[in-house]
Amino acid sequence: MTENTLTNRVQNIVGDTTSTIVESPRRLVDASRGALTTTREEADQLVARGENLFDKLAERGAEIETAQTNRIYRIWHGWESRSRQQLQRVEHVAEEQMQFVLRTLNIPSMTDIKRLDKELERLNRKLDAQLKEKQLAAMPIANYDDLTAKEIIAQLDGLDEAGLKSVEQFESAHGQRKTVLREIEHRLSPEVA
Repeated sequence: MTENTLTNRVQNIVGDTTSTIVESPRRLVDASRGALTTTREEADQLVARGENLFDKLAERGAEIETAQTNRIYRIWHGWESRSRQQLQRVEHVAEEQMQFVLRTLNIPSMTDIKRLDKELERLNRKLDAQLKEKQLAAMPIANYDDLTAKEIIAQLDGLDEAGLKSVEQFESAHGQRKTVLREIEHRLSPEVA
């Protein structure tokens, strides 16, 4: 039995070794395939994490850019507002100083000049009205200002040269009715005389 056992043992050892030798290359191929697949999977995961990381970094960069742009805009807007206020203050002080100098030198301001212009216009209208009244009083035709052009032309027959010239001057200055002026011109021309 010992011989049998020994033979069995040797056979077992040879069988184990043979199977190990036969299986070792197969296991080596399987291990290589496993290593390749594992490496590929881990590489894919790294690429995916890298892409995610890149996207996150780009997004964070855009957020920082927006925040910085907004910050710069707020600073610029603040300075612009302060500058505008300072400019208005300077203009106000300059205007006050200019008004002081003008008052000191007795030079009228624009407000004074406008007020004087209005007063002069009012006085001119009043003088024109008074002058017109004087001229109407001296007219050789009574109630001249109330007459129509046709009524005036009808009364020109009774006027001498001085009367015609007086009517012509008044009509040129005030009414400017072309039919009256043409008729007077016709009567004063040397051909009619």
